[in-house]
Amino acid sequence: MLRRLGTVAVALAALAACSSPAEPVPTPSPSALATAAPAGLACPDLVQGGTVVAFGAPGEHNLAGVVMGDGPAGVILAHQSNGSVCQWLPFAKTLAERGLRAFAFDMNGGASSAYSGATVAQDVATATAYLRGQGVTSVVLVGASMGGAAVISAAAAITPPVDGVVSVSGAPTWTGIDPLAAAGKLAVPALFLCAKGDAAFADAATAFDAAVPKGVDHKLVIVDDVGHGVALVDPAGGNAQIRAELLAFITKHARK
Repeated sequence: MLRRLGTVAVALAALAACSSPAEPVPTPSPSALATAAPAGLACPDLVQGGTVVAFGAPGEHNLAGVVMGDGPAGVILAHQSNGSVCQWLPFAKTLAERGLRAFAFDMNGGASSAYSGATVAQDVATATAYLRGQGVTSVVLVGASMGGAAVISAAAAITPPVDGVVSVSGAPTWTGIDPLAAAGKLAVPALFLCAKGDAAFADAATAFDAAVPKGVDHKLVIVDDVGHGVALVDPAGGNAQIRAELLAFITKHARK
């Protein structure tokens, strides 16, 4: 599209040069990002009780999400690869019942959100800015698998700092980000959760925890299970210890 626009601009400029009097030819500006589709179309029953929103960088609405609950304490929920808000909405309802404002959203280029080229960590930062703009005064970041790598990387960079970060089966690496290096820069409380049977991710969780600077509150919990990511947190099943650790961390660090 940009190459085609450039060709049109050259042609218009040439035509103007042959005319008298010449009129200035406006330079086409890049198209704005596409607007996101409504989040949660694949799970309408889970969306009930929530508010579907479109958001993005200033002036954009390429990302889509669902807000559950209200109040000044927020929790960002970042999904796994090839996933969507639907993965997190059952847990989002659990948080809303506890008086928290849970915000599950689709990463750019996935599910309902339009592609922007931003990294998954940048999407988490954009979601945080959106929630803060809605009046939230504290934010805890939670992500699973790809989302885990995203929230670790985002937590090391977001200013003002978030109030805590939780990685559930966080991926050891992801396109455009380095979660292990980011873990070494964390200055906020962190919790790393994983199943022992999820070997590569359990190793990553151990490495993330070991990289956190001294003096920063952090905890590693690896349970005797084989589940991965949101499956460990699912209120209808999952792992009771993982769920309890996650809820305790959020309750402690999300100021209400």
